[in-house]
Amino acid sequence: MSTILEKARFGNRLEIEFTIPEDLSLKVPPLILQPLIENAIKHGIFKDKKSGKVHLNIHSSSDHYHFRVSDDGVGIDPKIIESIYSAEDTSQHIGLQTTHKRLVATYKNNPGLDFNSSPGQGTSVTFKIPKGAHI
Repeated sequence: MSTILEKARFGNRLEIEFTIPEDLSLKVPPLILQPLIENAIKHGIFKDKKSGKVHLNIHSSSDHYHFRVSDDGVGIDPKIIESIYSAEDTSQHIGLQTTHKRLVATYKNNPGLDFNSSPGQGTSVTFKIPKGAHI
């Protein structure tokens, strides 16, 4: 729903692409994907660019569901990534920090969010959920 509203708001300036197997059936905990997609749009693409693309990819392996939200935006400062992993609560980047903490707390031995970013090239955020995990 959020992506529909964002697409209506930004029109041709925003391209959203989904790569999700048609036969995939799983429940994702609340407020996991939404903050990642919104962050990619607001802070990745529209921070300094006039248009861009967000891609959500979900695939399955033998024991996990793998998620990747990527954008072709401005990238993310490594100091911001460090603050997300920090145990210290901060009002900055609260959406990403809360999402990371929720994944770590919800799923045993879950590393949480993993960031791969290049200045001016974009950011990719990945995480995984074990198959058979209860939400």
